[in-house]
Amino acid sequence: MTKVTEFGLICRKLRRSRGHTMDYIANILDVTTSYVSAVELGKRPVPEEWIAWIIYIYDLDRKQGSELREAALEASSQAVNRVKISQLPSEDREIVYKLVDILSNYPEDSPRVSIYLDKIKEKLQCINGN
Repeated sequence: MTKVTEFGLICRKLRRSRGHTMDYIANILDVTTSYVSAVELGKRPVPEEWIAWIIYIYDLDRKQGSELREAALEASSQAVNRVKISQLPSEDREIVYKLVDILSNYPEDSPRVSIYLDKIKEKLQCINGN
């Protein structure tokens, strides 16, 4: 299960406090519900214009707006740092999937996993041209 970003947690809290659904926000932002979900989960960067809309819709004060902006920047930087393996040739994707299977046997906080993931990320960025 994907972890919700701080930005996503703030948005959900605001929505629920007003009885709004994700569909409601998606409609206002003129996007799909799945896109809103992807942004909240950090799979997509937070569009800059969303911040102003959310501040306006929920009448956030200066402090709340600042916290929202900081959370959005953090979520966007995490989303941008993700590597897209869909662009890799099928043979390379298979290698990545096998590595993920192997690494999934280790605890997430294992230093060994972190080292392997960093090396894999570097290789993928070279392949993707980043």
